[in-house]
Amino acid sequence: MSAKGAVPGLEDCIQEYLEYLTVERQVSPFTIRNYRFYLSKFAAWLRKFYPGKELGEVTSRMLKTYRVYLAQTKDEKGAYLAPVTQGYYVIALRSMLRYLLRQDYEVVSPERLELPKGKEHSIKFLDYAHVTAMIDKADTTTIQGLRDRVLMETLFSTGLRVSELVSLNKTTINLESREFGVLGKGKKIRVVFLSKSAANWIERYLRERNDHYSPIFIRHGGAKPAIDDPKAGEKLRLTTRSVQRIIGKYGRLAHLPYAITPHVMRHCLHPATRIFDEYGIRTVRELFYNSTDKVYSLMSDYTIDLAKVTQKTTHITYLYSIWADGYEIKCSGEHKLFSFEGGVIVEKTASEVKVGEYLLGIKKIQHEDGRPLYDPRLWRLLGYALGDGVVSKARRSILLFDKDRSNLEYYQNLIFDLYGKKSKVELNKISNSYVLTCNDIELVEILHSIAPFSERAKSKFVPKNLSEATLDEIAEFLAGLYDAEGLTSDPRYFSSSQELLEDVQMLLLYFGIDAHLTTRNRIVTLPQGREFSGTISDLIILDKESQALFYQYIPTLKRNMKWKVTNFSEKVPYGSIVTEILAKAKKDNIAYSTYFERFKIKDVARYQEGRIVPEKNTFVTLINGFFKLGVITEEEKKKYLELVNSPALKWLKVKSKTKMGSARHCVYDFYIPGSHNLITGGFVSHNSFATDLISHGAGLREVQEMLGHKNIATTQIYTHVTNPQLKSVHEKYHSV
Repeated sequence: MSAKGAVPGLEDCIQEYLEYLTVERQVSPFTIRNYRFYLSKFAAWLRKFYPGKELGEVTSRMLKTYRVYLAQTKDEKGAYLAPVTQGYYVIALRSMLRYLLRQDYEVVSPERLELPKGKEHSIKFLDYAHVTAMIDKADTTTIQGLRDRVLMETLFSTGLRVSELVSLNKTTINLESREFGVLGKGKKIRVVFLSKSAANWIERYLRERNDHYSPIFIRHGGAKPAIDDPKAGEKLRLTTRSVQRIIGKYGRLAHLPYAITPHVMRHCLHPATRIFDEYGIRTVRELFYNSTDKVYSLMSDYTIDLAKVTQKTTHITYLYSIWADGYEIKCSGEHKLFSFEGGVIVEKTASEVKVGEYLLGIKKIQHEDGRPLYDPRLWRLLGYALGDGVVSKARRSILLFDKDRSNLEYYQNLIFDLYGKKSKVELNKISNSYVLTCNDIELVEILHSIAPFSERAKSKFVPKNLSEATLDEIAEFLAGLYDAEGLTSDPRYFSSSQELLEDVQMLLLYFGIDAHLTTRNRIVTLPQGREFSGTISDLIILDKESQALFYQYIPTLKRNMKWKVTNFSEKVPYGSIVTEILAKAKKDNIAYSTYFERFKIKDVARYQEGRIVPEKNTFVTLINGFFKLGVITEEEKKKYLELVNSPALKWLKVKSKTKMGSARHCVYDFYIPGSHNLITGGFVSHNSFATDLISHGAGLREVQEMLGHKNIATTQIYTHVTNPQLKSVHEKYHSV
């Protein structure tokens, strides 16, 4: 017990507070590490600006000085700390001061240290009617359907996390009192209550099962363990992934946004991730600080449309880099993407994603009527100059380079037709190529005002406002860049700037062109004989359909190229559908092998889940064939063909996944009600929320305690609600 007024040294205070968090609050090691970092920053500031001062001598005026210091602090990239980031330092210090006051230490009041003000965010919910629609879809005449009904009733009634739900045992729940204890996050024990309906369904389900297994929720299909196996129950216990698939299945049957889950999902994206909004393409950082509130999202009918962003937040975390068929996304391990399992589209966290799996991507983004910005010919000149040119204010000139003189003569005529400016094309004295020179400071100034010509080659990017322009302007820019940086042998951009080609990759989606980005190391020999090594990026158009679209929409000068025939074909990870159909054919004793041999499909079984992933055309042939053979209904055929023939969707095979070094990346989160997803760098990302308590009038603190949340907001002080109060609230809003 500390003596009142006797404040230890600052380092001792920090250590005591961190020990309190570890032992009594049982917070995670990750949180301890963060708090140690933030508090050490304050200690370093105090030692530097107020040497000899201890925590007990810190005044409110000094705290204001510290706030100013944080606002003027720059990160490792030279940017000022964002208000949200400053808030992390303030929250850690306020929390420690609050703890020390509770220990009777005389320190300055934490309320003297003001928090940066942020935007208020509303909480969104899954409607009661939607939950009821899902529950009613369960067929309780079968043991599996009965289990699913009980599972959903329990989730809705209790607000349990999925991990908590699957850990329930028969001895856990008291069906008479309809309450039980749960050990949740942070090893915090809380009391959970069942509605009368949920308790009745659980009792019925366990009576129907009539077995000795301990888990409440078990699987009823597949191989069964031996009766005398002491671990039989654990082997049958449902996993969290199984529950997510079950919930997703009934959300789909109820025609709700698919892959519905019972907890909040957050978008945790790297600042440079590209987002498609109502005006064009933005990075997530730009979207966060921009007033734009509409982004493109995947709808339940597999079309792409605008959806509203209602929440924006940012925080610090670790990141994964995931590459899938030439697209990269950088996101936290908790960020959710889409895969296909058990016949339905399901959500999967980045930490769960494995190499070889398929993730849902976008084939084409609708480009709304853009506004004309500049003459398309100017965009073409910009594209070429960014690719292989120099626009120098010091030399007051524009230089374009090419081995083909006729290409430069085309741009010589373009400059004259556009602005009446004269230029010359001549042999380059230091290389086996030609150079176009245009000495005109006015044109140089115009190009510099639009494009980032002051950037180094590896840092180049597409002009920010290009995506807001018309499709003709975008096409001309892409053509000019290809004239400079494209191959004549096959459709491939190359550049030392990965960011530039990532921008181009997103722009090509406006035309429905699928381009695969790769990076490689290379050694280049300069005309002077010097060698240097570096990273080169390639943007390759592989499939025939995209090649044809590129040739149709992008008017490059290299139109006589002999494009190589590739073996690339679109794959669809619908093996689980094939498995289900084959099981039906076997049950109905319908032969199919001879029928499919006429389509050169000799072994249909190899396209089952876990084996060979079928090509799109093969899957379509299988669906049409099984319909003609009477294995599937016309409604099932229509459903499967709508899925596979969606003009907006494609599947991306994961080629690599790596955890990025630092655990202190700033990421951005967005919430989109309704569709619960947004397009991120060519991938579809997902979020959802489900509970009915607050929408029916329960207090935030009561809901916080019921759902086992650690806190309502990072600055909120804990309050205590008694079990009788909680039970009465639960009865009020779960009376059925």
